Formats: sequence, C-alpha cells, structure tokens
Amino acid sequence: LGTGTLLGFTVLPEAMNMTIFILPCGAFMTLGMLIAVVQKIRNTSEDKARLRELNQKNDAQKTTEQKEETTV
Repeated sequence: LGTGTLLGFTVLPEAMNMTIFILPCGAFMTLGMLIAVVQKIRNTSEDKARLRELNQKNDAQKTTEQKEETTV
C-alpha cells in the first residue's frame, strides 16, 4: 500500500503516496484497524445470534403465559 499497489495491482493513484504504510507506525495502525474490523464483524454476528435466542425465549414465555391465562 505504501507504493499504491496491493498484490501487484494498482489501488491508489500515483499522485497519492501513502508513506505511512512503509513506516513501522503504519504497520501498527494497519494491524489495529484490521483487528477492529474483525472484532466488529465477530461481535455483530454474535449479537445477532444472541438476539435471536432472546426472542425465541420471549416467544416461548409469552406462549406459556397465554396458555396459563386461558386455563384459569
């Protein structure tokens, strides 16, 4: 990325030099950003699974409460 290419393909215009990616601090910043993106994706999928589980429990509880109300 420091030279504007990624795996041999040009991704940035030649006028844009991204020397920060050549420096050691750029490596740490890039690593931090990648970790943040992975965590966001992981947390999002885990949150969705947790929400589905909670909704299923709430639906089951409502059904049980409705059955108890009709029998009383």
